[in-house]
Amino acid sequence: RPGPGARRRPRAAGGAQQDPARVLGRPRQDQPLPPPPELLESDLEDSRTCEALLDTENSELLVQLKEELHENTADHEHNSGDLISELRKLKQVYETRCSNKDKEATEAVQKFQQKLEELHVAACKKDDEIGRLQAEASASTNKILVLEGKLNEMHSLDKANDIQSLKVGQPETHKHKLAFLSTVSISFWKYMSGSYYTLFPFRGISY
Repeated sequence: RPGPGARRRPRAAGGAQQDPARVLGRPRQDQPLPPPPELLESDLEDSRTCEALLDTENSELLVQLKEELHENTADHEHNSGDLISELRKLKQVYETRCSNKDKEATEAVQKFQQKLEELHVAACKKDDEIGRLQAEASASTNKILVLEGKLNEMHSLDKANDIQSLKVGQPETHKHKLAFLSTVSISFWKYMSGSYYTLFPFRGISY
């Protein structure tokens, strides 16, 4: 333990003792000596050269990176333009097909409506024709009924006239029939009488 007049060594932070040489600024024996000034200049030149080389490489890398970025950007823009163009073409084709489909559907609907109208007109014409034929048939039936009534009236009149004629002309006809029968009877008996006398002349019987 040092005496009262002894100089104490400085302690490092944390209680560790510091090296006297480091405290006094003197190099220790185990530390390497600083390089001479010539080496320092050479190192500085090498450092500057390395720095220049690094700057050059960095510049080249930056230029290359910019070129690649520009190419990538150009390719991307070109690809984007191609994609946009393709999308526009596809959209145009889709719109054209949709337009054609809409046009075909519209034409089909119009044709269907036209067919319906034609069928409706034809049905109305048929209904009118059927009504006209029914009216003609009804008129013909009425005419037939009228003609049948007139014919029946004519038949009735003819029968009445015939009956009246028979009633009026019956006595005369009966007289004519009786006269005819009398004439025929007399002629027959005269003929028979003449023939009898011719056959039997000795008999003087007359009839």
